[in-house]
Amino acid sequence: MMGRYSGTAGAGLLNLSESASKRLIGVGAALTVADAVVNGRWQGHNTANLAITAGIYLVADAIPVAGWIFAGAYFVGDMATHYYTGKSITEIVFDVQSDKINSH
Repeated sequence: MMGRYSGTAGAGLLNLSESASKRLIGVGAALTVADAVVNGRWQGHNTANLAITAGIYLVADAIPVAGWIFAGAYFVGDMATHYYTGKSITEIVFDVQSDKINSH
């Protein structure tokens, strides 16, 4: 399949993919900070979200195509989770853990 996108077209497609992926990573980090500002406090899931975002950025930088795919998939998955549940993936995980800890 990449044979169709060799040469200048292939390089352009890779540059576009890399740029889009890095922007999505940046948007994800900005949304995490915005969430904390809107809620008026920094929570554990905000820290986890930024840690995941940093890890995804490192993977995307070290293993370009696979990392970009992973970054895009995580971003879309997190946005879909938020759309359907009203919470991000890390909010769900941390809220469940916090509820367990606080109930004992």
